[in-house]
Parts: sequence; structure tokens; C-alpha cells
Amino acid sequence: MSRRWCPALWTISIPRAMTDLLIYLLENLVAAVILVALASLLAALFYPLFRRASPAVGAEGRALLIWLYGLSPALVATVSVLLLQLPAVTGGLIPGHCHGSTCGAHTPQFGLASPAGTSLMLLSLTLVAVGLGLIQRNQQRARRRLYAMQLLSKSEPGRFWRLVDSDEAGAWCAGYLRPQIFVTRGLMAALAPEQVQAVLLHEWAHLQRRDNLRTLLLQWASALWPASVKRMLWQDLQLATEQACDLAAARQAGTGAQLIAAVERLAASRPCTPPAGETGHHTQSAAIAQRVRQLQFLAPPTAFATESWLMISALGAGQIIALPVVAHIAIEWLTL
Repeated sequence: MSRRWCPALWTISIPRAMTDLLIYLLENLVAAVILVALASLLAALFYPLFRRASPAVGAEGRALLIWLYGLSPALVATVSVLLLQLPAVTGGLIPGHCHGSTCGAHTPQFGLASPAGTSLMLLSLTLVAVGLGLIQRNQQRARRRLYAMQLLSKSEPGRFWRLVDSDEAGAWCAGYLRPQIFVTRGLMAALAPEQVQAVLLHEWAHLQRRDNLRTLLLQWASALWPASVKRMLWQDLQLATEQACDLAAARQAGTGAQLIAAVERLAASRPCTPPAGETGHHTQSAAIAQRVRQLQFLAPPTAFATESWLMISALGAGQIIALPVVAHIAIEWLTL
């Protein structure tokens, strides 16, 4: 049956369609926040076990595994939100119940007008608004820092790095989408040319691996992790990433001797004593010792960690099956 265009009809239907869309988006936002929180808590709970599952895996594989594990709550929550909209898939796992005349498989029934529903909606909107605000602020700071470093440095034809006029010894890779390598005059003066080349190869590995972008993604994916476990995750990822870049530089140079000398000399010239105590210093010293030990024995370790991959797969699959059911029940129990 055809329907002619009518201004009055469009005046009524468009706001209603927008209202329905807004409610739909709010419901999915609340579901996503609940699912990310649950998945983050589960990932943090199992992280110590995951950490012990692959002690012999190579640095490159370990860095990738840790990164994927940290991203898993966000990935699991995304899939789970989609499954909530497919009651035919998850309906068989949910205990039978009715909402009025609806007794079959159905999407979660939200009571956004209830006190709990309104509170969850406001909390979700607040978290998203704060998160987006922090992302924008951090991006602006990162752009300003990168711009300042570009102003304080200079490049020359045929050179893939920029020279910073500073007496402090340092080299780093900055930027997310188009990272750049910066080296100070202090580093050039403190190290032998072969050691400088080894450091440049290390930073080039960071650039090729897009480690800054990986770190940014993980920073937001692990935002709801408990602080103590998140700290452990970041320390493990940082060490594995540095070791992976050390290996890449040593392989390209043919030896790790020059990089070992550079790492030890830079560590000796910049002792780290954090204000809160000596823990940070000991952690950094232990990390440097592990990096040096790895470079002294370049025999490749096991490249594939079966236990770690199985744990990630099993934990992800289990959450994808269970979390939509838990979220469905929790949403209706809390808001109806």
C-alpha cells in the first residue's frame, strides 16, 4: 500500500524516529559499559595466570600476546553487545521468563525511566563524556609536544631521524599515526658511533611496530582494570616491547654487543630514584638486566606460546558465551 508524502506525518514521525534511535543508542551504551566492566574484571582476575602460562615465549610474541590480552575486554564487549541484539542466538542460554505477552527469545528489556535505569544511563554517559574529553586532551597535548619537538629539532636529507639540540642523552620515537625518531646531541656525544647506530635501530623498530599507537589503544582498553593489575600489565608490556626492539636491532646489526654497551651506559648516566621509594629503581634495574641478558644470548626462544593462545581463546570464547546472558539478566533485574 503506497503512502503519499504528508508534511504533518513527517513532522510527527521524524522526532519519534529520532527518539527511538536515541533510546536504542542509550540502551546499547549502558549494555556496553556493563560488559566492558565485567570483561575487564575477568581479564584482570585471570592475568596472573596468563602471565605464568608462557615464560619461554619470545619477546615479539610475548609483546603481542600481552597487547591482545589487554584489548580483549573491549573486543569481547563489542561482540557481546552485538549478540544481545540477536536473541535467537543467545535465547537458549537465558532462563525462561516473560514480559507481559512476550515469553520467547527477546532482546533485554530496559527500564531507563526507573531509578536504577536512570542512574546507569547517567553513569554511562558520564564515563563516555569523561573518556572522550580525556582522549581529546591527551591528543592535543601529544600534538603540542610533537610540534615543540619538531621546532627544537632539525632533519637533514637522507637521515630518518631528527637531531634535538640538548645536552641530555636521549632517543625516542614520538607520534601515533606518523611517528618520528628524535635523538639529542647529548646522546651523540655520550656514545660511540656504533652504539648510536644500535640505539637508532632500536628506535626504528619501535617506529616499524607502531608501538606508540598500540600503547594508546591499550591505554583506553584497560581503563577499567584494577590499578594494581593494570600496573603489572603495563610493566610486562613495556619490558616485552623493549626486548622485542632490542632483538630487532641486534639482528639487523648482526650483534647485540653495541646495544648492550649503549643500554648500560645510558642506564648508568641516568639513575632513577622515584619519590615514592626505591621500588621503581629496582624494577627498572631488573628490566635492564633482563634486556642485557637476552642480548647476550641471541638464540631464539620458543616463538609460539600454546598455553597463552589457548588461554586467550578460551577466556574470550567463554566470555562471549556467558557475558551476553549475564548482561541480559542483570539489565532486566536492575532496571525493571
